Amino acid sequence: MRQPNHLTDGWIYRTLLVLLLPAVLTSCGGGGGLGADGGVSGSGLSSVTGNVTEIAGANDDVGGIRVLVQGTDVETLTDDDGSFTLTGEFDGPVTVVFELDDGGRAETMVEVPTGGNVDLEDITVDPEEEEARPTRQIVTFSGVVQEADCAADTLLVVAGDDAQQTRFSVRLDDAFVHDAAGAPIACADIRPRDEARVQGEVLEDDRIGNADVEIRRQEPTRTPTPRPVATSTNAPAPGRTLDAPRATTTPAIDVRPIPTETRPAVDRPRPTPTATPSDAPRPAPLATARIAPQPAPRP
Repeated sequence: MRQPNHLTDGWIYRTLLVLLLPAVLTSCGGGGGLGADGGVSGSGLSSVTGNVTEIAGANDDVGGIRVLVQGTDVETLTDDDGSFTLTGEFDGPVTVVFELDDGGRAETMVEVPTGGNVDLEDITVDPEEEEARPTRQIVTFSGVVQEADCAADTLLVVAGDDAQQTRFSVRLDDAFVHDAAGAPIACADIRPRDEARVQGEVLEDDRIGNADVEIRRQEPTRTPTPRPVATSTNAPAPGRTLDAPRATTTPAIDVRPIPTETRPAVDRPRPTPTATPSDAPRPAPLATARIAPQPAPRP
């Protein structure tokens, strides 16, 4: 693998412009975090930058050309050297239209990643063919790795905010893949859902080559291990259900002191003492009658 070296003076100028654009948007109240890709991450804003260098068949000034994204209200005018910047809520395949003062018109279609930037270098506007032909397209965006096909030397990346899950194909045999510290990363070490920042050239087959890819690994989420639950030695055997012991209800005891009622003393007549059996008069003894024997009669 080799690190690409495709920086030219014009490309450096436009890259610096793209890098400064998010700061300008933020100072104007734009929401979301800054993305080095020219958009504003988390806000859905994307951008198309570029410069017009020639109008085919004419020597007209390249300044003041009306540039717009078809189907939106995003538009601007090229400055004196033909540079322009379009920023707004658009992504996917979009048509960029160039309108001249004399009514001439040309257009080109680009694939814009959500929250990213496409830089159209050295555009020739041809109103007769109604085509705008950039020398090359440089795409920059941040996304998430969907798949790393090492056998095909292909990395599939989805822009982070893209609800349509549009996949951008990066040629790994024509890219320098590294971590945030610049250390090279092999294809086998790239995992799905790793964060990726991609910058490279859009090739004729719509793949991205001559690319620089920064991978930021995502640590797997750890599932907490449940603590073992203490079990009773009297636990029922499998398949058996024991009735839980019923709680014994102890009646509540009222421990409140019983109020003492003080009653007034009442003089009551004392009872007449009753004679005890020992003091009772004893009945007189009955006289015992004695019968004298009668003499038997004589014959």
